[in-house]
Order: sequence, then C-alpha cells, then structure tokens
Amino acid sequence: MHLSINFTALFVILAFVSFVFVFWLENRKHGFDERQTFDVLLVLSLLSIFVWRLLGYWFDRLRIFHYDAEILKVNFWLLTPVVIYLVWVVGLLFYSKRLNWSYYRFLDTFAKSQSISLLWIVPAIFSFFRDYKIFFVLLAVLLLFQIISFTQRSFTSGSTFALVTLICALGVYFVPDSSGRLPIATLLLTIALSVLYLRRKKAMQNSNITQDFLKFIKDKLHIKDGELQKQEALLKAEDPYLQPGRAEGNAEEMDEAILEDGTKELTDTKMGVVKNMRTQIKRALSFLRMGKYGVCEICGKPIDKARLSVYPEATKCVNCSSKSER
Repeated sequence: MHLSINFTALFVILAFVSFVFVFWLENRKHGFDERQTFDVLLVLSLLSIFVWRLLGYWFDRLRIFHYDAEILKVNFWLLTPVVIYLVWVVGLLFYSKRLNWSYYRFLDTFAKSQSISLLWIVPAIFSFFRDYKIFFVLLAVLLLFQIISFTQRSFTSGSTFALVTLICALGVYFVPDSSGRLPIATLLLTIALSVLYLRRKKAMQNSNITQDFLKFIKDKLHIKDGELQKQEALLKAEDPYLQPGRAEGNAEEMDEAILEDGTKELTDTKMGVVKNMRTQIKRALSFLRMGKYGVCEICGKPIDKARLSVYPEATKCVNCSSKSER
C-alpha cells in the first residue's frame, strides 16, 4: 500500500512539473510575459491546493455527520479535479482581463498543458485505485487529448479548450460507479458550449474585413512569398560553401579563406531573415484559411486595416508586436 502511494505521489509531482513547463513554454511562444506567466502559475497553484484542502475538510465532515441529501453524495475524487479545473478557468479569465491577454489563447495553453500532464495522471490514478475501468476511460481521454493538442493550430483560438472540456465531460459521464456524474458532466458540457458560442460571437464582431480585402491580402502574400523564394535561390547561388569545385583541393590562401568565411556569414544572415519572413507569410496564410486573419493572436483585438495593407503578414497588433520584440 505504501509503495502504491509513493508511486502515486511521484506521478502527481511529474504531472505538475510537466504542466508548469508546458504552460510556461506555450505562453512564451504566444508572446506572453514570462514573469507574469509565473505569477499566474503560482497564484492559481496555491489557490488549487487551498481548494483541495477545503474540499477534503468538507468531505470529512460529510463522513462524520452522514448527511442524507443526495446532492451532497458526490465522489471526492471526481468532484475535486473538476472544482480545481473551474478555479483555473475563472482565474485565467481574471488574469486575461487584468493583463490584456487573449482569454481564448490562454485557455488553449491551459488545455495543452493538461493534455501533457495527463500522461502522468493516468498511471497515478491506476497505481492508487487499481481499477481497470477507470484506467481505460482515462486512457481514452488521454488519447483524444493528445490528438487535439497536436492539431490545435488547425483550430481557432478557444476551440482547443472547448474540445478538451467536452472530452472531460464525456470522460466524467462514463466513469463507473461514481455518484454525481451527471451534474458535473452537464456543467463541463455547458462550459464547452459557452466558450464555443462566445468565441464565435466575438469573431463575428471583430470581422470588419470584407472578402475583397481578404482576397487582396491573399494575392499580396503569395506575390511577396514568390519574391522571397527568388531571393532565397539567389542567396543559395551566392553561398561560397555551395560553389562547384570548392571541395577540390584544400590549399587555398589564408586571406581567401577569411573572405570566404565572411561572405558565408553574411549570406547566412540574409538567408535567416528571408526564411523568417517566409515563415510569417505562411502563418498569415494559415490564419486566412482558419478565418482568424485580422485579429491579434495575443490580445484578440482587431488589427488595424492600414497595418494589414502595409504589412499583410501581420498576425499581431502594433502594441503586442512591440511588446514581444522587447
């Protein structure tokens, strides 16, 4: 028994560490401030521990006083993660408003972090309960989580979190021999549908760009990408390390070798700039395909049309772009 508890504790620690790392890494990719990200992690983690202890105290009282009300007869191991889940959702909403970050992108980061931490939670629960039914339900949820987290770039922001929450609702509903499954599953389902509805409503409100303008932007991006492709080919032709016959003989003069290395360094720098520009163009084109173009990927506010006309590959507004470049 002590061995299984030790294994469970180890898996829980690994789950928390992986959650923190992925949450920090994903927020960093989206341009969110690292220090503020750790503040969010610290506050919500401490709040989660407090809620867990509070629920434990409440369930201890239930066992002592034997309440008969059916609404109070909820499985502790089912209710606790759901309540902590709600604490994080409300906390992320609060911090996104305070820090002026995109709430839906914040939620997507939370959902992906969950999917990674679940890799450790599943064996933790199995090592503690030794229940194969629960194990297979969680395993199915885990597989779906991983599929969604690795394909989240194909969805609009907020959709990943909504799908993960929907899967959680189904997972809760199919957990065997657990009281209180139906109201908890219904609550999670309501959250998922609400996020999808609000995300769609916000997208419609922010959609102040006409189809003609989008076609103009798409054509401009393709033309710009074609010009960059030509520049890339010219830089490859100028690369001294790729010149024909360079490998023949190695008795070159020292001055020529230094000049060649300097030319190579300059060419590589230019090539890096061109590749970064092409990557940003491909990102903007993917935003066009997903219907996300014209909305800042960090704060969720509309990008000024004048900025898009001049810099069509922009996926961030001026304020967020300047913050991420600091």
